[in-house]
Amino acid sequence: MKQTGVQQVATMLPIDATAKEMLTQIIHGSGKFKEVAASIWPHVSLENAKSYLSKALAGDDCRFDADWIQIVCRVTKRDDFLFWLCDALGYSQPEKKPSPSLETELKELRQFKNNIQKTLTQLEMF
Repeated sequence: MKQTGVQQVATMLPIDATAKEMLTQIIHGSGKFKEVAASIWPHVSLENAKSYLSKALAGDDCRFDADWIQIVCRVTKRDDFLFWLCDALGYSQPEKKPSPSLETELKELRQFKNNIQKTLTQLEMF
């Protein structure tokens, strides 16, 4: 059985992994190192951005601010850090909101269902 997401990261990191270790694994595991670096430092060359990110992840005094964490999660499209943080703080993992397109589809299906019910009600009157 193939593991994905949090299960996969959890098997690669010790239970007491630090936030830096978790973010490092997410960034490298996503294969989007360049994209993350370019998103954190959009005003420098890609080579400099990659160098900055590499140094930040390797240094002992690495400090990720909330904006960086949000960028990492958005670019990698991984929920691992959020789930890890919930576990570390004793919260249950949140459920993902449906995408806007899914919400639109659900709304359309509900309207379709209502139209069918109206039609059936009218047919029953005859």
